[in-house]
Amino acid sequence: MVNIIKEMKKALIDLGGDAYLVGDYVREKLIKPEVNIKKMKILYSEDINELFKLFKEKLNYNIRFYNNKKVLIIENEGFIVEIWKLTFKSIEEYLENMDYTMNAVALKLTDNKIIDPYQGRIHIKRRIIQEINDKSIEKHPLSILKGIAYYMGYGMHFSINTELHIKEQSKNLKNKFGNTLLRELMHIINIDKNGVAFNILDQYSILENILPYTKELKTIGKCKYHLEDAFTHMNAAYELLKEIQAKKIELQGLDLELLSEDMEGYKLIDFLALAVFVHDIGKFKNYKKVDNKVSFAGHEIAGENIMREVCKQLDMPKAAQELICTVVEAHMYPLSLYKIKKNENEFKKELNKFFNKYSNYSIYIIIASYCDILATNIYYDSQHKAEEYKIFIEELIEMK
Repeated sequence: MVNIIKEMKKALIDLGGDAYLVGDYVREKLIKPEVNIKKMKILYSEDINELFKLFKEKLNYNIRFYNNKKVLIIENEGFIVEIWKLTFKSIEEYLENMDYTMNAVALKLTDNKIIDPYQGRIHIKRRIIQEINDKSIEKHPLSILKGIAYYMGYGMHFSINTELHIKEQSKNLKNKFGNTLLRELMHIINIDKNGVAFNILDQYSILENILPYTKELKTIGKCKYHLEDAFTHMNAAYELLKEIQAKKIELQGLDLELLSEDMEGYKLIDFLALAVFVHDIGKFKNYKKVDNKVSFAGHEIAGENIMREVCKQLDMPKAAQELICTVVEAHMYPLSLYKIKKNENEFKKELNKFFNKYSNYSIYIIIASYCDILATNIYYDSQHKAEEYKIFIEELIEMK
């Protein structure tokens, strides 16, 4: 990497023009200088076609154009440099259009000059996530989710005005951002080590603009099976999935490598985590109370229909959509098996039906069911049902 930069700088001096290192590479190096980053973005003030010709002549690396010759790519041993044309009048004007001050720091390559017009380095040192100006969040709605990722990943906090504007502007996430919003949401789930992502998204009034019924689920859910509201229960189930992922909870026979597989550019376990969180999203729609008896009958079917629409809006990969919607629709099935396990003939019949119907999805349904039931028994479990159900779930895993 060092050699590429040195050779690029020498060639740039020969050709003329200004080149600036910007973006994620600069921010990450300022926060964690020791971090190994495999990709950098450079803005060049002049014609990148001329740069391409020079680099082809001077540099012995894989050099090519990308995106209709809008981006020049230099690649060597897994390290990638992207060079874009600087389309603004100056680097300062470019930085003015960033979202947060930590992203508005540039390095001029030819003389190693730092350009930091909004004190991004000071804010990083003070662990502050600070917007560029009062309109930055409004101009960049997806920066709301990026800010949450910085909050969780870096252990930083929002300035007062930035936090206020995030809460005010989160309504703009209802606009159709499709898979760009999905990418930011899945990144948050991916970096969440403590099962707090959805609580934080809710705390900043973000979640209600991504998932329907978020507010309403806090008003229902308490019944003879649940001491807590539906939203609290969903959060607890998600946190338990994260504990399984972190090996704080061990399910005998469960191969965690299976959950670590890639799924169309994402991690399968992150989609499962989302599915576990939304497993009861249909409860508000199917809430009924008659003679002080509360029922949510059919909430799993309602939840599947709700999530199909959410997945569609997020332009979610087909495989991920099927995983999430199948887990939501079937999350009650293992419990129904548990209830009839003493009736050997009926149990075998229903067990075969379960594995035949859900096939490769069955393991994910079993895990989701365990998180669901354990979350139910966190608050009160005088008969030790959680441990008994865990043994049953482990038996199902072995059968799989």
